Amino acid sequence: MKTVGVVAEYDPFHNGHAWQLAEARRLSGADAVIVVMSGFFTQRGDPACLSPLDRAACALKGGADLVALLPAVWSLRSAEGFALGAIRILQGLGIHALSFGAETADPDILARTASVMDSENIKKPLRSGLDAGLGWPAAMEKAMTTYDPALGAILRTPNNALSVAYLRAAARLKFHPEIIPVPRVLSHHAAGSSGNLASGSGIRDALLRKDWSMIQSTVPETTLRCLKAAAERHQLVFSSSLSQALLARLRTMDASDFSSLPDCAEGLDMALWNASRSCVTREQILDRISGRRYPRARINRLCASALLNLRREEMPELPDCALIIGVRSGMEALLRPAHPDFPLLTRSREYPKKAPWFRAEQRAADLWTLAAGLPAGLWENAPLIRE
Repeated sequence: MKTVGVVAEYDPFHNGHAWQLAEARRLSGADAVIVVMSGFFTQRGDPACLSPLDRAACALKGGADLVALLPAVWSLRSAEGFALGAIRILQGLGIHALSFGAETADPDILARTASVMDSENIKKPLRSGLDAGLGWPAAMEKAMTTYDPALGAILRTPNNALSVAYLRAAARLKFHPEIIPVPRVLSHHAAGSSGNLASGSGIRDALLRKDWSMIQSTVPETTLRCLKAAAERHQLVFSSSLSQALLARLRTMDASDFSSLPDCAEGLDMALWNASRSCVTREQILDRISGRRYPRARINRLCASALLNLRREEMPELPDCALIIGVRSGMEALLRPAHPDFPLLTRSREYPKKAPWFRAEQRAADLWTLAAGLPAGLWENAPLIRE
C-alpha cells in the first residue's frame, strides 16, 4: 500500500485542508493519506480551539486515513524542531511520499533552498546577521538573499519556509520520500475568506466574532458541527483562554527557571522574567518582548513551554514511537508498524508514562481541558477515533 504523509495542525480543519488532502492523494497516487497533527498546543504557541480528538475526527471525515499525534515537546518548537519531530514520525510510519502546502510548489527550488541553507556558504553571512541583532529567521533570509535573491524570496512566505524545514529534516534523517508540494491558494494569515476558502487564522477570528455565516461557508459539515457543539457548551479554547494560568506560572518561576526553557537564548530568559514581573496580561508580555530580534510566535512558544513546565534538559531530539489517535474504518492495516524499532501506540496502557515527553503531553491535555471547562484525564481515557 502506497502512503503519502502530511504534517498539519487543523486548527480547525477547513475546506482548504480537505482540498490539500485530496490533491496529495491524487498527485502521489497513494492508497492512503497519513497525517501527523499537533495535539493540544500548536506551533504558534497557542492552545488549539478544539481537542485533538475532535480535530482528528474532522480530518478522517475530510480525507485522512490515519492521524498520529505530534506531542507538545515538538509542536512547541521552532520550525526546525517542529519539522524534525513530525518528519521522524512520518518516517517511522513508513510513508512513501511527503506532501505539503507551499506558496511555491516547485520541489526543485525548495530542495535547492534546503540544501544551500545547510551549506558552508551560508554560515558566515548568517553569523553576521545574528551578530547584527537579527533573529534567526531574518538573519537566514538575509544570508540566503545575499547568496541568491531567488532563494531568499522562498523564505519570505510561511508555508515555503516550513516546507524547506521539512526537507532539511528529511535530509538530516537520511529519509528520501517522493516530494509532492501542493500550491497554497490562500495566504496563511488571510483575515477574510475567498469563496469557500479561508485561513485557519481567519476562521479563528470569525469564531471570536461569532460569525457563523463565514465559518459555515469555509469548513466541512463535520467541522461546523464540532465547532457549534463546542461553542454551545462553552468549550471552544482561544489563545487567551489560559492567560491567567500562564501569568500565575510565570510569576512563580525563579529567574533561573527561564534559562532552562527550550529554545530560550541568553538574554531572552531575563527579558521574559522581567516582563512577567511587570506585565499583567499575556498580550502585554508578547508586546513587550517581541520585535526585530525575537518574533512574536517565538515568545508565545516560550510562554507555552513555561506553562507546561518544559525544560531543555528533558527534551528528546526525536520521537521514538507514534501515538495513533484516529484511523478510517477499513484502513486498520495502517496500524501495523512499518519498522520494528518504531512502535505504534493506540491505547493509553501502552503509553510510556515515565517518558518526559509523555508527562508533558499529560500536562498539555489537563491544561487544555481546564481552559475548555472539562475535567482532567481526557487524554488517558480517550479511545481510538474511528470514522
